[in-house]
Amino acid sequence: MADPRETEKRSPRSRAAAGLRKLSLAAADGDFLGSETELLQLLGVSRPTFRQAARLVAHDQLVEIRMGPHGGCYARRPNGDSVVRSAAMFLHLRHATLLDALRISCELDCFSAVLACENRSAPARGALETLVKALETAPDVGGEPDDCTERQFGALMALMADNPIVTLMHDVVARFLATDPASVALKGTPPMVRARRGAIARQGRAILAGDADMASAIIRQQFEAYSALIPVHSLERRLALEPLSVAASSR
Repeated sequence: MADPRETEKRSPRSRAAAGLRKLSLAAADGDFLGSETELLQLLGVSRPTFRQAARLVAHDQLVEIRMGPHGGCYARRPNGDSVVRSAAMFLHLRHATLLDALRISCELDCFSAVLACENRSAPARGALETLVKALETAPDVGGEPDDCTERQFGALMALMADNPIVTLMHDVVARFLATDPASVALKGTPPMVRARRGAIARQGRAILAGDADMASAIIRQQFEAYSALIPVHSLERRLALEPLSVAASSR
């Protein structure tokens, strides 16, 4: 019996969708790819089959179908922000926990720190130096959260890590945390705000010095500080922290 997946791959709809994706990726965002009649003739399929294929590719955000006098197919590119929002919502719907997100964020941040330490870009390092100095000399204004500073630091880490997969995963976790009430309440407490500021400054200094081990240690300390305040079962917390303790003791 034939595998249904193989049959689907060979179906006219799938071949038309693959052809339409190829046309879109070869064009620039917003380019006109052709009218419906032109494209179904080019792809060699019927109108109903073409419309099914076009809907599939539109779902991937690779084409936009426009109606009217200037209608037809136009090339599109996926919007990163919509991908991040959808992924964060998916995590909420799957009942991901704050501890889950912090654990993954810790590992992503450590990996980003390693990559950032290897980046010798003068403009990026100069921007990081400026941000670190501002944090080191800023007065304690009572512990108000400085999300702008954290976003600046996150953007610099993404730039210096220069890894689109890590950046996307980090953005998804950051969006999840920003929309999690427990995370917002936890991060907004004055002691945690001051701790975050100091940690960002120390982490930045370690990266500027090329000390990935020190940067990772600071990140893991922050994870432990956050997770210790989460009211979860002690066994769950111990299992979450155990790999970090092993990693710390091996250094």
